[in-house]
Formats: sequence, structure tokens, C-alpha cells
Amino acid sequence: TAKDQFGNPIANIQAGQMTFAADGTDNSFTSHGVTDTDGKTSTTFTSTTAETKTISVIIQGVKITQTASVTVKPDTTVSAAKSTLLASPTTITAGGAGSTLTVTAKDQFGNPIAGIQPGQMTFAADGTNNSFTLHGATNDKGQTTTTLTSPTAGTKTISVTITQGTTTVTKQVTITVNAASANRFMLEGATSQVAGTTNTLTITANDAHGNTATTYTGEKSLIFAGAHTSFHAVNPTVSGVDFYTET
Repeated sequence: TAKDQFGNPIANIQAGQMTFAADGTDNSFTSHGVTDTDGKTSTTFTSTTAETKTISVIIQGVKITQTASVTVKPDTTVSAAKSTLLASPTTITAGGAGSTLTVTAKDQFGNPIAGIQPGQMTFAADGTNNSFTLHGATNDKGQTTTTLTSPTAGTKTISVTITQGTTTVTKQVTITVNAASANRFMLEGATSQVAGTTNTLTITANDAHGNTATTYTGEKSLIFAGAHTSFHAVNPTVSGVDFYTET
């Protein structure tokens, strides 16, 4: 409402003589007309950025002292395109500290959505023996965290599904669980054989959780015990390399 110094309304102030502005970003004003006989004109303000805005107007080069404060809230519907699921680190050790998973829920404009409850979020991972810690509601940054641990080595695809009424959004991330250090050997082969025939023995280095310790490079030995070897006996070999102790 435009008025003179005595409080009288000023009609017919042209649109080009009025400039509306708001702080922050992504703000829009609709077109407005000239002031009417009551000195009034109107515009509609919209914004896609959730924050508190201070709106001002300049009329005929004079900045009006009075301003308006508007709080723009985020859209409450989660956007699959804008929301994320991140893992840190992306490589962990079986039975170790685990990977921290951070969910960031955002609306279609990229604004964080606070207050999404734990019951609206479901974490899952393929493979077996996966555990997730408890997580809370999303905070003011739209985030909540959980930690995944697993004693089973392998590549795991982790997902979080956010459900809001009929709207369901799923995000995924992949991590690698490596075997821990070897602490035992597994020896496999036939339990009996005919004299003079061969028996293939397989030795596997495993960690404490039964995963194959593929990085093991330490010492290894086989002890063969039983009847004395014959005069023409041949040393047992593994991949053509002498690998035995006779008792």
C-alpha cells in the first residue's frame, strides 16, 4: 500500500516504478499492476529454496522501511533424484568396525527434509550375516546414520528404502568386505586311497569367520605320518614344489 507523508493512498503508481526483492536464492514474483485508488497492488512470491526470506519493495526509488518475513519450508516428499546414500569407508574387514552409512533425504528442489522417522526407513544388504545399528530420525540436514558390520566377506549392495504413505524411494551403495587375517588352515582331500595312486590335497587359509584369506603369504607346511615310505617312494608335492615333512 503506497501512501504519502500524510498517510493518503497514492493511486496509479506504475508497475515499472515498483521493485520487489527477497534475500536468499531461487525467488520469484508474479507480475503486478498499478496501484488502485487505495494505493494498493499485489504480487505473489514463490521460492524453491527452504529458508527464512526478508521481502522488501522500492517505490519510485524510495525503499520502504517495512519488510515482510516469510519462512519457506521444504516439500515433505522425498525425491529419489536428490536424495543420497553414502558409505564410509567403502572397504571394510570382516568382523571389523564396519562402514558408516549416511542417508540424506531431500525434496525435489534439493532442500533437506527433517523428521523422517526410523520406522519410515528400512536398511538392507545382500549376502548373509549383515547387521545395522539403530538410527534416529533425519536431522535439520535431512540426515541420519547407521553402521553396517558383517563377518562374511564379499561385495554387498546396501539399500535404504524410505516410505511416506504411497511414496517409496530406494537408494543404493556398494561396499566390499575383505577377509580378516588368516588364523587357520583347512585341509581337504580324500580320507582314503589305494596304494600307488594320487590324492589331491587342497590347503585353504581362512580367517576366524571362515572366509578365505586370499592375501595370506606366510609360511605353510604339511606333515605326512604313518607307515615308513618304501625304497621307491616319491616325495609328496604341491604344484610341483616339495612341501612335506616325513615322520
